[in-house]
Amino acid sequence: MNSPLQERHRDQIFGGTTYAQHGEDLMLCNLFRLMGVDRPGYLDLGAHHPYVISNTALLYERGSRGVNVEANPLLVEAFREARADDLTINVGVGPKQGTLPFYRFTKRSGLNTFSEAIVAARADRHPVEEVVHLPVWTITKIVDECCGGVYPPLLSMDLEGLDLAVLKTADFSASRPRVVIAELQGADAAEARLLMAEQGFRVLCRMVSNLLFVHEDWIGKVA
Repeated sequence: MNSPLQERHRDQIFGGTTYAQHGEDLMLCNLFRLMGVDRPGYLDLGAHHPYVISNTALLYERGSRGVNVEANPLLVEAFREARADDLTINVGVGPKQGTLPFYRFTKRSGLNTFSEAIVAARADRHPVEEVVHLPVWTITKIVDECCGGVYPPLLSMDLEGLDLAVLKTADFSASRPRVVIAELQGADAAEARLLMAEQGFRVLCRMVSNLLFVHEDWIGKVA
């Protein structure tokens, strides 16, 4: 017999399931509901898996569609099977376009990274299993080629140490997301707060390892 705690209550507006690491997807559903957007499009950078620790899977289940960007070629087919209505592209994301070494702790780990600093920091606990060289695009190239040059309402980032470097290259002058969620901690988080404030984004809250920004045009709707 299932526990009553496992059953969805009729008053759970967004359902009884969360796929994100810290419940960020429920927060995102709420934010866009407050903005009057039922099915927000998204750009998910470092998407990793269609459902496991995904900020966008719940949105997809609720009818949203978007673009998933994942560097690891071993993970891309799962997106194309489970989320066939999304566009999924197999490239890394970095501050410059080119080819970079991609460090795999295991073949499908969500910790795999292009960041040498992250590799050094995790050396004692997570030795690198293999290094492969993979193509990397800038965020501007991704938006231009996959989003028609216009940012969708949600930008989700989990780039294992490169979130700040990529945000520094983002051009929000012509278009911008309403909400940005990025994995930022420590000194990177402090610098990102200042950087994003200059672009008109305010920190709404921290969701454990992620900062959640809302553009000032919309902060009055949600706070």
